[in-house]
Amino acid sequence: MELKIIEKKDNKLLSRVEIIAEMVHEGPTPGYEVIRKALAKQLDADESLIAVKHIYPSYGESRVKIIANIYEDKKAMEKIEPAPSEKAKKPTEEKPAEAAEEKKEEKPAEEKKEEGEK
Repeated sequence: MELKIIEKKDNKLLSRVEIIAEMVHEGPTPGYEVIRKALAKQLDADESLIAVKHIYPSYGESRVKIIANIYEDKKAMEKIEPAPSEKAKKPTEEKPAEAAEEKKEEKPAEEKKEEGEK
């Protein structure tokens, strides 16, 4: 894999360096972890302070455009980057029996109209 930095912009207000890069790869499109490791290696940065925002693959080519932010410290990153919520980690599960009971309790709209007319 070949990683080329296209643009590197220092953003002092948000305590980060904004990166636009291009990566030539073999096989499937690389994931966020692979790109994070490649950026950390090339830019000599702490991997935990890199936030890969977008990966744009090129149709028909083994090339992706990457947009990432490298933060100065963990505190600055936690202020700006959204933390994964507990709901995102655990999908909500509805028990089939409870769902069936709720459906039984609901009356069709026609029955509700007839009750209202009486």
